[in-house]
Amino acid sequence: MRNFILILLSSIFVLNLNAQNDKSCLKLKTLIKQKDIYLNCGVKSTQQGLKKSLIKIKLPENTKTWYYSFSTSTESNQGKKLNLKKQLSSLLADSSGLTKADNTKIIVPAGADSIDIFILDKQNSELFLKSSGNDEGKYYFFRDGTVFNKSEAFMDIERFAKGTFYMGLKNASSWNGVYIHIEVVILYEKKAKK
Repeated sequence: MRNFILILLSSIFVLNLNAQNDKSCLKLKTLIKQKDIYLNCGVKSTQQGLKKSLIKIKLPENTKTWYYSFSTSTESNQGKKLNLKKQLSSLLADSSGLTKADNTKIIVPAGADSIDIFILDKQNSELFLKSSGNDEGKYYFFRDGTVFNKSEAFMDIERFAKGTFYMGLKNASSWNGVYIHIEVVILYEKKAKK
């Protein structure tokens, strides 16, 4: 019995020592560097070009939350810089950490034209691309992270932090083409030993 207690106590000591050496911290990583994507308007997309586009989001293990920000413009060379990771890093360095309330501190450049962004799974991403203006109800999307008729926005998505998702980008205008400037960043837990 005495040996059992000694083994039990030494096991607890070793586990406790390992738990103290395992240190986890939150880190930010740019998943999609700022991209500039052009989408035609509804009238022109029937003749040439695309009115919709997809961005694949493959979330690494230990992702806690992912973020995206976007802005729109009518010219390709307007050079809007989102600096999402830089802005999130400054909030993460703050002693209060990243919280929902901090989201109001993210600055997104003003946009020019409205777009829709849908958060989709693989099957519905394919249906999204195939759909036309009169059969929009043929695909399903997640409400978290989806935006309608916005020219700029910052979104954080905590609910869907595992797996692969697709961002379905759609030009909401029938008459104007639009450039979308978009960046995606993840917050993940990194475990390190001392």
